[in-house]
Amino acid sequence: GMDETMRAALDGDFTALDRCLARLAGEGVSGVAVLRVAQNYFRRLHVTRARLDGGASLDRALSQLQPPIFYKARDTFAADVHRWPLGRIQAALDRLVEAEAQSKRTGANDTLLAAESLLAVARAAASARARDAGR
Repeated sequence: GMDETMRAALDGDFTALDRCLARLAGEGVSGVAVLRVAQNYFRRLHVTRARLDGGASLDRALSQLQPPIFYKARDTFAADVHRWPLGRIQAALDRLVEAEAQSKRTGANDTLLAAESLLAVARAAASARARDAGR
């Protein structure tokens, strides 16, 4: 469920994201758990994209990740690295980290904060896709 949720957010698929978030909430998965999975994914994207921008080949950048990318997820992760520039990755990561901090600092509903954060990621993905299509 978490992988499908991340995929929906990164692809800007609002319908699938809504369905996934509802399912996770129904299963009792905490918002903090969702935020941490998303943070981990974006951290790995950030490291890989920074290496790529620094001149490393994609294969080298991917091979340096620890733990390694699961072989079945490698192509999808590589596509995300190409679609998401470093600045957008950093902005998403900042938002995800802040959402977790806010839930702990204020006692705000972590499920709602996770949903808002992933919807922001989906909006960024959909907006970038629309810009790319207009070129």
